[in-house]
Amino acid sequence: MLAPSAFIFHVSRCGSTLVSQLLGLSEKNIALSEVPLIDELLRMSLNQADSAAAEAALKASIALLGRRRLGQEKHLFIKLDSWHVFFAGTLRRLYPDVPFILLYRSPDEVVFSHQKRRGMQAVPGLLEPGLFGMSQAESASYDGDRYIAKVLEYYYSQFLRIAETDDRSLLLDYRQGGIDIVRRLAGFSGVALDQAETAEMAVRSRFHAKYPEQGFAEEKNESCASVDLQPAQALYARLEQLRAKLAG
Repeated sequence: MLAPSAFIFHVSRCGSTLVSQLLGLSEKNIALSEVPLIDELLRMSLNQADSAAAEAALKASIALLGRRRLGQEKHLFIKLDSWHVFFAGTLRRLYPDVPFILLYRSPDEVVFSHQKRRGMQAVPGLLEPGLFGMSQAESASYDGDRYIAKVLEYYYSQFLRIAETDDRSLLLDYRQGGIDIVRRLAGFSGVALDQAETAEMAVRSRFHAKYPEQGFAEEKNESCASVDLQPAQALYARLEQLRAKLAG
């Protein structure tokens, strides 16, 4: 059984699906993406009465998910759901040495993507607002775009807290590009990539993560600048400053 090589946290619509797919191209890697069982057990751990049992079940489940399939696998990467960043403390307690990858993107670009097709975290009421640190009253006061803007504020704030206090965390921005992100993620996790692997990843990165038969092209963002995004934009700028500082 493989211990996790890294947990991948993300703010949604920031390239995390492609990153997990690129990692999964190598026969040396197991790359898991947003496993429903992990989500269920993490959310169960919020209940004080069930927390110890849920955490034990989570460790056992991750160990089972990390079983070698063909025998040559060496690394296990786990891409979490976006709201799992609020369970970072639980995961750090259970896995004190596993790297945390913090993948994010400019808030206007994230909102633009959700405007076309909204994820669960972008629709008020689909997830418990308490997962994001919101009250029911606060959640009910926002419409769709204002809601995801507020969710992004909570995401970025949590990313900042982790990056500032956890030296086993790595900030990565979508604009760095899929291949560079994978290289940095792998290096931070102690995983070596050979030339054949990176060449295969480069070919795959030219195609859409969710629609692999389609070539990938950035869509122009024309409609997302708003006063509601200003707090999230300010937090994003702080993340970029911190990333530059830590990289330097």
